[in-house]
Amino acid sequence: MNKEILDKVEEIVKIVKDSPSYQTYLELENKMKSHPKIPKLIEEIKKLQKKAVQMVSQGLEIDSIEKELSSLQEQLEEIPLYQDFVDIQKELNDSFSFIKESIEELFIF
Repeated sequence: MNKEILDKVEEIVKIVKDSPSYQTYLELENKMKSHPKIPKLIEEIKKLQKKAVQMVSQGLEIDSIEKELSSLQEQLEEIPLYQDFVDIQKELNDSFSFIKESIEELFIF
């Protein structure tokens, strides 16, 4: 029984990896890595998020960081390539959620 389950899971993974959505996701991800602005913006957002978490844990206000984060996020979202990536990522996440829920339903006792 376990072998059958693993075989089916591998089959699902293969279907997902071969899907046009996943292939598009990979292409967009690679394009984003070589984009002149996207990696820098993402890196700066991550740094500010870490700084905000540290400041919150110290009981400090983060209003200025929140404003800067918002500005950087807006800049990122204005880039069509990034928006395409986010859209396909949401589509894939919806598919993954559906697959997960379907599998969970099969194992409810």
